[in-house]
Amino acid sequence: MKKIIKALAVVMAAALLIVSFAACSGSSDANSSSATDATTAETAVQQADDVDYSDVALTIEDGDFDAMEKFLDAWGENKYDGKVIKITGVSERRMSNCTVMEHNDKGTGRGCSWEIIDGKFPDDYPEDDAKVTLTGVLMVVDDYGTRLLRVPAENVKVIK
Repeated sequence: MKKIIKALAVVMAAALLIVSFAACSGSSDANSSSATDATTAETAVQQADDVDYSDVALTIEDGDFDAMEKFLDAWGENKYDGKVIKITGVSERRMSNCTVMEHNDKGTGRGCSWEIIDGKFPDDYPEDDAKVTLTGVLMVVDDYGTRLLRVPAENVKVIK
């Protein structure tokens, strides 16, 4: 049993290393990298104020599992960082944030973590399993490459 746990730990560490290298690709400029382009939460709030939310780079419709998978697969390429994304899906609460989910016909779910800019979790968020439409900006929010869809409160629409 200990050998299995050690093997899993090695595999997880290798996967983390690969993802870290993938997140740093995307620019050949010696003075630019995803780490230096990463914004802090304070900067992200300031940048979000200057965004034209009608200029949507990607729309994922409710139930479009394949579109969500393609979107998530493109994260390592930094393809949508800083771009306006509109997603309609089911909002599921996690321990400290929410994820907007799409499910396939087998029940498998894929999702994008999101947060309300200046919102308080869980008070300002929709109920668990609420169908929502979110329009926000995909941003790197820390030095670890964590990406969140940052959404102004007025762009969180609960669908009844």
